[in-house]
Amino acid sequence: FLLDGLHEDLNRVKSKPATDTVESKGRPDEVVAEEAWETHRLRNRSMIVDTLQGQLKSDVTCDQCGKQSVTFDPFMSLSVPIPIKHLRDLLVTFIPYDGAAPIRYCAKV
Repeated sequence: FLLDGLHEDLNRVKSKPATDTVESKGRPDEVVAEEAWETHRLRNRSMIVDTLQGQLKSDVTCDQCGKQSVTFDPFMSLSVPIPIKHLRDLLVTFIPYDGAAPIRYCAKV
């Protein structure tokens, strides 16, 4: 929310025009992405947009009719999963030098 607030305070666009979503309609991704970014910048021009925002490609296809929709949406942050470490058991057998009974340990590594 802090970056959104800074962007709104620093936005150089005072009169924001109405814009439509940019659809691919079979055009190359580079063309659609550029058009979507320029459309976004019609309403959003700040140092925050210039340095911290990007685009996320969304590709959706209808299972029933096969219609495909490709759009490029602006983002300021992305949630990414943190990989979970896969632990495995390490079995260690300690055999004392004095001839006492061996001791087994299990360690997760």
